[in-house]
Amino acid sequence: MNPVIILFRLILPLSILKFPLIGGGISIWLDNIDWHTKELFGIQPIFEYQAIDKILDTYYLALLAIIAFKFGNKLIRNVALGLFAFRLIGVLLFEVTHVRVFLFFFPNIFENFFFFYYILKTVASYEPKIRYLGALIFILIVTLPKMLQEYSIHVIQKPLELNLFGYNYLYQGATHQLLYIVIISVLIGIFYRKNKGKK
Repeated sequence: MNPVIILFRLILPLSILKFPLIGGGISIWLDNIDWHTKELFGIQPIFEYQAIDKILDTYYLALLAIIAFKFGNKLIRNVALGLFAFRLIGVLLFEVTHVRVFLFFFPNIFENFFFFYYILKTVASYEPKIRYLGALIFILIVTLPKMLQEYSIHVIQKPLELNLFGYNYLYQGATHQLLYIVIISVLIGIFYRKNKGKK
């Protein structure tokens, strides 16, 4: 990986601590362009890509986890931190074995879950009282798109082509996930906002 990108990926994610959505968006963007900037500014890459990439991913996810630790909803906070720990296990196994399939079996659901809930509560303008069934539904909502991305990147290692209703569809993991998460979380956030205070 290019050392300039490594520097960017160390410094810019710190904005997460002040502006979680903006900082998180920047971190995702950097994660998606670093593969295409191997020789940025004429500087040759250093370090093997996958190993350093997962370390830097875990770094910005840890910053998101710090924000998640401040969630007022205890159940959601515990779920988010549990998903972070789950992914961390997968990254550690990958770093030790260099077997990429571990990243599929320990998917980064935490990232989707964090943004989903953070956007939802921001739109709702308060933290809804989510209980176990609601948390389970949230997890299911954010898991499918992430599993498709992990399968594409770490199992078949090529773009995932889907056939939906007779149309061939090229799944662009990060872009389509972001759009999906934003739309669903905003809609649910609006629902909670409209029903705020109702029993």
